[in-house]
Amino acid sequence: MPAWPAPAPPGALGLMTAVEIWPETFSRIAFWPVVGWLVLLGWVDARSGLLPNRLVLPGLAGLTVAAAALAPTALISGAVAAAPYLLGFHRGLCGGGDVKLAAACGLLLADPLRILLAGFLAAAGTLMLCALARRRSVPHGPVLAVATILLLL
Repeated sequence: MPAWPAPAPPGALGLMTAVEIWPETFSRIAFWPVVGWLVLLGWVDARSGLLPNRLVLPGLAGLTVAAAALAPTALISGAVAAAPYLLGFHRGLCGGGDVKLAAACGLLLADPLRILLAGFLAAAGTLMLCALARRRSVPHGPVLAVATILLLL
């Protein structure tokens, strides 16, 4: 089983790596349930175009409580990850579920460089899906979930 979250490159902005932030025991216990939750959210969003609060909020609340108890610095990562999505939400470019999912992904990745990479991968993936589907918009949640899973491995 991969170490979760995987460590960031050495010396990434002089910040602690995700492994240093999240205790190893928690990482081993939570990895597969978290991946399952992200897959479920991606599947629901792909099928319905929505990330319902009844699926997103329990996971986000659990991650927030775990971060507050075990890895308080991960809370900053969650806020940093949600910030651009919140701006997009206020401009009508994404939904509220995307904002909450981004916050959860930030809590999970717990590293600014990984958060930035996840955002770029998700944006590029969404643009590629739009081009392939020949549509102006496609659900963003599945691509963000996949990018986060890849960066956790």
